[in-house]
Amino acid sequence: MTPEAAAYFEFFAREAASGGSPLYERLSMMLARDERLQELAAGARPEQPQANIIFGAVHFLLLGGADHPLKDYYPSVGGARAADADAETAFGDFCNAYEAELRPLIASRITNTNEVGRSAVLAPGFARVAEETGLALALVEIGPSAGLNLNFDRYAYRYVDGDGSVLSEHWGPSLVTISSHAKASPPPLPARPPVVASRIGLELNPVNLADEADRRWLKALVWPERSERFERLEAALKLGAQYPPPIRAGDALALLPEIIGALADTVAPCIFHSLVTYQFTDEMRARFDELLLGVSRKRPLWRLSMEMEGLSGRIPLTFARYEAGEKTSRELAECGPHGLWINWL
Repeated sequence: MTPEAAAYFEFFAREAASGGSPLYERLSMMLARDERLQELAAGARPEQPQANIIFGAVHFLLLGGADHPLKDYYPSVGGARAADADAETAFGDFCNAYEAELRPLIASRITNTNEVGRSAVLAPGFARVAEETGLALALVEIGPSAGLNLNFDRYAYRYVDGDGSVLSEHWGPSLVTISSHAKASPPPLPARPPVVASRIGLELNPVNLADEADRRWLKALVWPERSERFERLEAALKLGAQYPPPIRAGDALALLPEIIGALADTVAPCIFHSLVTYQFTDEMRARFDELLLGVSRKRPLWRLSMEMEGLSGRIPLTFARYEAGEKTSRELAECGPHGLWINWL
């Protein structure tokens, strides 16, 4: 057992606790001390977060009908048992029994989560870009998975206090209503959504929503106790079928200059991403920034990023403007990884 592996799974346990998954909190602490399960999780691609992948793979099999006592702990498949010591035993036994199915899933799948709850954080950021520029937005999402957050302007939003009392409601009506706990005052949103001139996602591994396995993998990445996230994802998929977000497959950093170059001068290019660049290498992150600086010598660009700062767990929403080869940026908010809460700054 390496100290690094133990520290990583202990970190994920804290994330699970703050994100409302006592089951994943308990199982993560188990993984922090179980070398055999660490070896299984280590079969994930090098750039992939091992906890998300192993938990997603197990959940994928349960959602597909795997019959095992472990399902009793997963509300997503009808379980009602609270996480206890026996959950650890059941998880270990499941991984033994289904090892042959788990290994190829862990080795091949990626965390292309499409958490539409993040739109509760991104939407006020888009509104800020529109307010600052006075222009319609040309949205370009990096790593969009199925692209459901590209439909942010077709969702309704509700910001609540710690007791669940509604502080503000915006937009809609919609098939999708997203609630988020505003830790301070609710973020400012205009009476109507910003005008979106165009939208496109750049994705190395696009999700094929016509494929049952791809849809099930999206659901498998949702934490099993979060029934409201399941319901919201289902609704967003239905709305996405009406308004399918355009996704272009390929290396986002290679495609980006062409995409921006084709935009009209009358729109504000807004590049955004949420919990994506943590999977980049340091070189890729630097290249991304340099690319935007270079393109900005021809036209100004705006960037919204909702990314985790290392293993600190802190996730700021950062607003950046690139113009004439220079960059200025500021934090707009802090938030939870799934948009469950926001602290507007």
